[in-house]
Formats: sequence, C-alpha cells, structure tokens
Amino acid sequence: MPIHTEIPADFVSKFTPKLVSDATVLLEKEEGFRAKPYLCSEGYPTVGYGQRIGAKNQPLSVYQFCLPKPVGQAWLMFNIELLIDAVATHPHGIASAFTTCNLARQTILISMAYQLGVDGLAEFKNMLAAIKDERWQEAETHALDSLWAKQTPARAKRHARVLATGKMDAN
Repeated sequence: MPIHTEIPADFVSKFTPKLVSDATVLLEKEEGFRAKPYLCSEGYPTVGYGQRIGAKNQPLSVYQFCLPKPVGQAWLMFNIELLIDAVATHPHGIASAFTTCNLARQTILISMAYQLGVDGLAEFKNMLAAIKDERWQEAETHALDSLWAKQTPARAKRHARVLATGKMDAN
C-alpha cells in the first residue's frame, strides 16, 4: 500500500459498510499481519497489513515499534475508505469500470488498488475497458497478462477469477 501523505480536507466516507467490510476481510487474508516493520518484496519498509511506511531500502533500524493489531485493522479500514473514494472518482477508466461492478468485483478492484496503488491499477487499461463493457472473461485474461500476475501469481489468479465470475467464492 503506497504511503498516503495527506487526507483530502473534504474526505468523508460515503461508501457502503459492506464494501469496506468485504475489502478488509480480503486484504487481511491476502496481506497477513506483521506487528514489527519489515522490508516487503519490493524493498519498502512495511508494517501491519502491508502498509508502506518509508522510502525504498530505508534501514529497518529507523522503525523501533510494534503496531498493535487493532491499530493495524483500523489503519487498514481507513485506507480502504480512502481507496474506495480514489477509485470511484478516478478520471482515467477506473471509475467507469468500478461502477459497472457488483460488490465482489468492486472488492477485487480495491484489493488491486491497495497492492498496486490507484495509478498502478489505472495501468490495466485493457482490463478496465473490458470490465466497463462487461466482458468479464476478457477482463480475467487481461488481468493475468501482466507483470502483477507474474509477481504474485496465486493472488492474481484468485482475483482474476472473481472478475470473471462476479463471485468471491470463485477462488
């Protein structure tokens, strides 16, 4: 999860508690929880549920703390609310795809935005166009034809399957 440097002054969560809840459950499972800071696979200091806390290759000795799990959960839920707002209002293809989706597919797009950042999700132009046009099998194919799928193949396969079927139990 990229660092959030500022919270929009007008930010108010206006999304369904069910989407926040479903995305939280999914990301808790996908990310796992670590109380102590660690370097993620990309070399960023990270803590909690995959929350980036510093610059790439910054020494972990800078971070001398343990994150209580309830704090990590609250932080995750808050970041999910920020992501939902960013995804639902993104001008470059994400918002129109997001509004086409049912709850399961929206949850997957939020998970992808959490892992890749909103700008990273925006790079999936063919997948987002397929979603917008409700070409679900094509969306699955485009999701799997990516560096993301090569780097995290099991997660990408699970997520792409949900995009294709519209069901969270498709995993």
